[in-house]
Amino acid sequence: MPAEARKVSAEKGSEEMEKAPTAKRGLEEPQREAGVARAEKSREMEAARQGTTGSEAPAQGYRNVKPEGIPAAEYGETAPEGTSAEGYGNAKPEGMPAAEHGETLPQGTSAAKYGRVSEEEYGEALAYLVGLTKFGMNFGLDRIRELLRRLGNPEQSLRIIHVGGTNGKGSTTLMTAEILRAAGCKVGMFTSPHLHDYRERMVINGEMVPKAAVVRLIERLKPHLEEMVAQGLEHPTEFEVNTAMCLVYFAEEEVDFALLEVGLGGEIDSTNVVRPLVSVITNVGMDHMDYLGPDIPAIARNKAGIIKPHSVVITAARRPEVVAILRERAREAGDPFWQVGEDVRWESRWSGETEQEFDLYGLYGAYPKLHLTLIGAHQLENAATAVTICEILRVAYGVTIPRPAIYAGLKRAKWPGRLELLSVTPKVLLDGAHNYDGARVLVQSLPLFQRRRLVFVLGMLADKERERVVDLLAPLADEIIVTKPNSPRAGDWQALARIAAQYGRPVSLVEDPEEAVSSGLQHLGPEDMLCVTGSLYMLAAARPALLQRLGRSGPAGGEAERSGENPAAVNSNC
Repeated sequence: MPAEARKVSAEKGSEEMEKAPTAKRGLEEPQREAGVARAEKSREMEAARQGTTGSEAPAQGYRNVKPEGIPAAEYGETAPEGTSAEGYGNAKPEGMPAAEHGETLPQGTSAAKYGRVSEEEYGEALAYLVGLTKFGMNFGLDRIRELLRRLGNPEQSLRIIHVGGTNGKGSTTLMTAEILRAAGCKVGMFTSPHLHDYRERMVINGEMVPKAAVVRLIERLKPHLEEMVAQGLEHPTEFEVNTAMCLVYFAEEEVDFALLEVGLGGEIDSTNVVRPLVSVITNVGMDHMDYLGPDIPAIARNKAGIIKPHSVVITAARRPEVVAILRERAREAGDPFWQVGEDVRWESRWSGETEQEFDLYGLYGAYPKLHLTLIGAHQLENAATAVTICEILRVAYGVTIPRPAIYAGLKRAKWPGRLELLSVTPKVLLDGAHNYDGARVLVQSLPLFQRRRLVFVLGMLADKERERVVDLLAPLADEIIVTKPNSPRAGDWQALARIAAQYGRPVSLVEDPEEAVSSGLQHLGPEDMLCVTGSLYMLAAARPALLQRLGRSGPAGGEAERSGENPAAVNSNC
């Protein structure tokens, strides 16, 4: 892709982009219309920022020019001459300071700051937190608002990116965090559920919250929780307490940005008490229908609840009825609205079993030869969304994000249990395809992996679309092993086997996930493939067992595998 394929003026970041060769780009949008649309949206963005930021502090305002002192080539108006994957993906460009390329880690949290605690103390704190699940899934924002009020409203001091959607929100959150880290920002990331360690939910610069911090946070919150109950108020749920812990922790650590992944839905999720700089809805599909609504429009309206005034809205949704709902909600809030897939495009260069490369045509620049170690075509969409978030932060909020940070951050992003290839001979693949859309993405990605036979280990929760998922996976299987996720929501887990048996494939029942994957490995030849998929609760048990059986060393998940190498030096303009 020629470096000048898409160029943006330094003074007019929203002006019309030069048209690259159509055959190479594969983009159909009329360039003049695209330029006009961007100009209009930039004016909307300028007007929108007359309000407040996510922390209710005076907004710095939208900026359409590069930050002072940042070379234009790094700011993204033009792709630097001679751009190559080797230049940006694998080694720092000649003449660029190592700190800008993302080779050193800024100091994150310090366990010493919270004192020392014993494993027993941490175990008691964690047991208390997990024990709050007895309060169930009780939606509404009154409890979390009251708890945060008593804690001094820590969320008001944070600059927040709020990420919702049915699928892809975790990967999008991770990639955004890695880009910002590579740019030298201190980044907090709140995601759920965890895979192996509860502390995976609260991460700063790739490091899980220290055990001592968990103990101190529980000690701080517990009196407020008890006081609320004593005053006749409802006790906050486990996820609400976890959300409050996260916000307090990020505020105490003075992160530059807090990335919050929605737990469930949007409108009445406990994370929806914040005023974000950017509201992101990756996509909308059929999931959690018991809580969010019986159809796509109802679910879309619920997820659109995270859209608030004085923000920027980004979505990668494709369904016209969903886009219409989100666009209208953004219009009502007075927010600029960007659609990844329309305003932002990409083109795959190649994809393999462990990595892929693509070209991205963003809002304010072209990014040739971006490299991902996250596999699957869907991750290109997630990466495009992450880059769009960072472009908005750069252009609208004046955050310094050099071009190499985008390359380095995307390349570094790793996420256990998402199309994760644990072994090549035989092939062992893990993927948390816990709903229909996730299973569809898995099926689309399976041709990347050469194999003779395909054995599935499958475990799903009762409130998922089991029939539709099996309808996608069973025709591809040579054998299916059904197992039980470690969750009360597993319900009649054996029903999954009865559904799968209708497709004429050999089906067996192994209740324990560890035993199920061991059984699956025993059935594999060197050219075969084992695919462990379904609920993340099931993957959490299966993954350590697989790593042990395969002789893999290293962490079982969480901080080390999510964070990769050390990022850039501290950025004073985050």
